[in-house]
Amino acid sequence: MSNMLRAFGVITILSIIGKLLGFGREALIAAYFGTSPVADVFFMANIIPLIMFTAIGTAIQAGIIPLYMKDKEKGHDVARNHLNSLGTIFIWTAVAFSLVTFIFADIIMELIAPGFSEEQLELGAFLTRILAPTIVLLTFMAISTGVLHSRKHFLLPALSPAVQNVFVIVAIIFLSAEFGVVGLAIGVLAGVFIQFVIQYPPLQMDGFRMTMHFSPELKRRLVMFIPIIAAALFLQLNDVVDRIITSTLSSGSVAAINYASRLVWIPVSLIMTPLITVFYPSLVEKTSAPGEGFIHMVKRGMFAIFLIAVPFEIVMLLEGKHVVEFAFQRGVFGDQALNLTWRAFFFFAVALPFFALRDFLMNALYAVRRFKAAMFTCLIGLVVNAGLSLFLASLMGIGGVALATSISMIITVTFLFFTLKGIYTFYADGMLVRVAKVVPISIVAWFGGYVSDFPVASEIGGIIISSIVVFLIYGVLLWLGDIVTREDIAELRNGK
Repeated sequence: MSNMLRAFGVITILSIIGKLLGFGREALIAAYFGTSPVADVFFMANIIPLIMFTAIGTAIQAGIIPLYMKDKEKGHDVARNHLNSLGTIFIWTAVAFSLVTFIFADIIMELIAPGFSEEQLELGAFLTRILAPTIVLLTFMAISTGVLHSRKHFLLPALSPAVQNVFVIVAIIFLSAEFGVVGLAIGVLAGVFIQFVIQYPPLQMDGFRMTMHFSPELKRRLVMFIPIIAAALFLQLNDVVDRIITSTLSSGSVAAINYASRLVWIPVSLIMTPLITVFYPSLVEKTSAPGEGFIHMVKRGMFAIFLIAVPFEIVMLLEGKHVVEFAFQRGVFGDQALNLTWRAFFFFAVALPFFALRDFLMNALYAVRRFKAAMFTCLIGLVVNAGLSLFLASLMGIGGVALATSISMIITVTFLFFTLKGIYTFYADGMLVRVAKVVPISIVAWFGGYVSDFPVASEIGGIIISSIVVFLIYGVLLWLGDIVTREDIAELRNGK
């Protein structure tokens, strides 16, 4: 078995463990807090550090991998010195963001949650201050993850989220009764700190130190990171737009859209994110050779992601309400919370393949250092999402906000694909023909799942039956239609 498949298997197994724990975490949050006003406050406060981190962390992981791999060709000392300088600047930037978030938490909450009451804004500012240090800790982890991935070491970065989820679960169980949502925030902070403890030693062993060596090359690299940071910020601002608009809707909408978003990302995180993670260093390696190998891998990756995502999407659309009910309906999570979350979940699921394709194509552009192209594409997606969210929320409520996100995701992927096609002139006819063959297969699989959706004793029973029928029909028809060939499997095994 190739290193790529072995790495994919390790990441997938750890992702399953992490996501099962993450599912337990979200289910407990829903059971303890439901879609109550305090749940809205927590999810709004939690998004603030995530915005800051994502802008820095995504840029680090996307940019450091190609730079570090290139520097390693010149020698370990060169790679280490450049990493130390870049990493130190990013860490001090994160410290500045953390301090600004801590000091101006009240103003930030007023800006991003215009529909909140005074009591909610006060609690939100307090939670934001608790979570502000996570920006610095997550930045350290982003640097470590970038270095480890560039060396094709995927174990620790895949393991650490599972550890964080354990701490959050413990905090919910033991702290929520006495401290309420504040105990949950403390658990998140503790979990991130433990992630840092796990991932920092390998970074230190690699020679990372908080030192800077100013040079024209460092300045050039910092300028290069600006569009990467902007692109990551635009992507994260889509979530902010969703939450700002849902904060003006009925109480509980912010929590509901968060639950729905987390739920729809589970198959992406379990199967497709490991695939994207393993592909990225290989994509970077292919850029040093003539473009044909790179484009071949991009097309293979896109088609693999699409094939994997489709049956999950069918099950989500068929069994969406049962999925939400099984996942969250316990404790204080009642029928109103169920209906709010299900409506958002359904419209998110419409674009499931595009959630994963966006991240894959972004990595492809980063691999060839087309950072500005990625930035402008993300900006277009943000503008589309903001405009559609405002319009559709007035017509469809929370479902309209989710639908706007899905439409903007499809538009973003389309722009990313044609941007890449403009850089490398290539023919996509063969891939499009194969995609077209999958469409009727998907319709047949959907119909099979629909007719098998008869009343059963429990929600999970109905989900399992529908899933088995959909995946079985889908897999058999793919085999009969020769959609996935032995050549595809052999090339994936060999990492091509």
